[in-house]
Amino acid sequence: MKHRYWLLIVLFMGIASMAWAQEPGVVRATGFVLVDDQGRERAKLGMGSEGPALMLCDEDGLPRFTLQVEKAGTGLILFGENGPNFVLAVSKDSSGLILCDESGKTRIKLNMGKDGPELRLKDESGESRIVLKIGKSGPFFNLYDDDGKLRLYVVVEKDGPVLLLTDESGKCRIAIDAKRNPPKLILFDENGKTIWKAP
Repeated sequence: MKHRYWLLIVLFMGIASMAWAQEPGVVRATGFVLVDDQGRERAKLGMGSEGPALMLCDEDGLPRFTLQVEKAGTGLILFGENGPNFVLAVSKDSSGLILCDESGKTRIKLNMGKDGPELRLKDESGESRIVLKIGKSGPFFNLYDDDGKLRLYVVVEKDGPVLLLTDESGKCRIAIDAKRNPPKLILFDENGKTIWKAP
């Protein structure tokens, strides 16, 4: 009888603690699914293995918007007909923005890291064609050809700017060094040998 009495007390305390833990007007769950009048899933909110996630879908059930918070950071994606069109990601050490074309290929990539901001413009094959970055030594600007080889390089350092033009093999053929006084113009052959310079 005494044992049953203590069992009832423990059971009552457990039920009471559960009731006290509930906040008025608050619903607690690990997931929610919203459906339209046709029964199609249009929104999902749930807890994944890495954190909470929200997804909004169109009438065909294809994702159009996702927002996810993970241990590594937070990501937001907007989808077009053929895949992601807009991606925004934020982590502890960096943040980035990606813009895609109608086929879902990355065309613009903006990143902010420890070394500074970087902007990349890509062609239809995914190769970087233009890169603009501010590094520790200063801002620089790169242009690449269809094969992904560097053809033009410009950097502005503390002592002045430098411009390099390269051939199809990536070898420097023309260099303008404005860090020197007076500035120098140097021409190179295909073997990297100086063939003319001024002054």
